[in-house]
Order: sequence, then structure tokens, then C-alpha cells
Amino acid sequence: MSDDVYLQLATKYKFLTIAEYGEQEFIGIVQNCNNQIVSMYDLQSIPTKELRQKFLELGHRWWFESNRMIPINIFLKQDFAPFRMFLRTFTRKEFNVLYGPMTSLQEMLQRRAKRKMVQLVRDLDQPAA
Repeated sequence: MSDDVYLQLATKYKFLTIAEYGEQEFIGIVQNCNNQIVSMYDLQSIPTKELRQKFLELGHRWWFESNRMIPINIFLKQDFAPFRMFLRTFTRKEFNVLYGPMTSLQEMLQRRAKRKMVQLVRDLDQPAA
């Protein structure tokens, strides 16, 4: 993928992570990462345009309504359930992030112990589901 495409994706969809694993590039939303594995919802494996659009809409909702530390599947629960089959798991050692956020429950627990508060904000401009 060219640098221009990365820049367009990075500007429009800040919640997407672009990574390399072996010889392949992957684009999606990282569910969770720790010292051994990375779990990522793979946008490229979603078969239909409508389902990809729904994935991006839910990603946008998660990005702007949550504190971004809670994994998308926990924050959106049943709304995100249809995408469970597109979850891929990679070994952390070979997973190279080119751009994007990395959600980590492990990190959230460490930070929460220090801050003692996690705040959720709901976007009032979005219609209720």
C-alpha cells in the first residue's frame, strides 16, 4: 500500500490500525494487545461493502464515545457481535504497527490503578441504536 493511501486512512479513520505481519499488510481495529499476542478485527476480510461501512461506522462511534482504552467489542457488545468472525490473532513479536492505536486491557488496568477512574462519554449527535 502506498504512503498516500496510509495518509488518507489515517486522516479519515483515526481508529484504524495499519500493520505488517510477515509479508502481508493488515488494516483493522485492534481489540487487544499484550506481550504475547495482538487481536485485530481485519477490515480487509469483511466480504461486503455494506458490512465494511457498518464496521467503519461502529469504529467511529467507539472512537468518539469511549475513552479509547476499552476494547471495541466490550464497549459496543451486541452491535459489534457480527464482526467476531473477522477477529484475527497475531504473535506480538512479528506484528509491526505502521500506524494507529493499540488497545490494551493490561495497560488500562495499570493506568486505572493509578487514576482510579475511567470515564465514558456518549456522543449526543449520534441517534440511539
